[in-house]
Amino acid sequence: MLVKIEKFIKSAYRRHKWILAVSLIVIAIFSFEILLSGRNIWKNRKSTQPHMVTPVLRPLVNLLRNKSFFSSNRVVGTLLKWDYLNDRMLPGTYKSLEGDYTISINSFGVRGKEFQIPKPDNVYRIVMFGGSTTFGNCKDDETITYYLENLLNEKVNSRRIEVINYGVNSKGFYYNARKFLLEWDLLEPDLVIFNNARNIWYYDTNQKQNNYKDILKPEKYDHHAQWINALKNNSLVFRAVYENRFDSGQEQVFLSYENTDRSVSRHEYFFNYTYYNLIEELYDFAHEHSIRFMMTFEPMELTAQHRLFIDEYVPIRSESFLEEDRPGSVVDLKSSSLIYKNIYRLQKKHPDVIVQDDYSLILEAERKAEGSQIFIDGMHMTAKGNRLFAGLIAQKILKNVAF
Repeated sequence: MLVKIEKFIKSAYRRHKWILAVSLIVIAIFSFEILLSGRNIWKNRKSTQPHMVTPVLRPLVNLLRNKSFFSSNRVVGTLLKWDYLNDRMLPGTYKSLEGDYTISINSFGVRGKEFQIPKPDNVYRIVMFGGSTTFGNCKDDETITYYLENLLNEKVNSRRIEVINYGVNSKGFYYNARKFLLEWDLLEPDLVIFNNARNIWYYDTNQKQNNYKDILKPEKYDHHAQWINALKNNSLVFRAVYENRFDSGQEQVFLSYENTDRSVSRHEYFFNYTYYNLIEELYDFAHEHSIRFMMTFEPMELTAQHRLFIDEYVPIRSESFLEEDRPGSVVDLKSSSLIYKNIYRLQKKHPDVIVQDDYSLILEAERKAEGSQIFIDGMHMTAKGNRLFAGLIAQKILKNVAF
């Protein structure tokens, strides 16, 4: 009996050994995927994101995290619950902790009134992405987006202008870019505005935590790229092998900031390569889909040091930037200069990019003697500041967009 079983096994092996070999390879890869997932879960704990684990384990990721998230940044004056499944704020009305007003989060999970999906034919839709400055430390009818919508509708009669507030407290450009690329077809914007500079140096310069390469980019017109994207997004093993094999050299150095030439700071690597490539990719994507592209600089309260920096480094003619690195400072001049430089670099290459800098806000505020009234804490603005900034953005849009 044992002899017959042995012969059967040998015969089956000879006839189907390729199936066994493939099965072993699949088991090995899957085991490695599980090990990589376990490593990422152990390392990140409740900060684990779905893309950090193999697809089989992604449904379990939410079990490791709280069902609601309370923002650690109190500047916006309330505590907002977070929908981890959809990575956005939970709809509802929240009471401000710093004033006698409420904050409305609509059914889409962003601040403000409800809007229609799909977009009505007679609507020109603007989506403004950003952090807490865009979100607003004020009433619903005192945000930048609220004032911008009203100002544009006063000037444009041919279409109804709608401005969506996609500002999210304590979120960087990583979050903004990812949301735009994932949800543009739902939102159907005619114009996108990215109003996020400060949070880039707070969060995104840590590319190990907010790696721009983890942003799920739309498919790229050919089947090869679609397969590559699908494999990178669904296999940790393939992503590791692909990025080490094909994304080696300079790109890896820029993203990891390890073993780099120490004569060049990590800020320069990040902003001049990683950050610039992302904003250009966003512009290219918007342009290909007939979406106008605008970038604004979040206003900061004027200081003597900031004025010196602005006077010397903001103009488009300037190709230089501060050599002194000041990590951790409230007004990180080195990071600011590199953000400004690369946004103007993008506009110089693509003249249809609309840019609104914060220097004009400061000058306008000084001219109207409102400098002490437009900022709450040096970074976040009062209702007056929001209205003033919205007016400058509206002027730039009316000058560059044909409604």
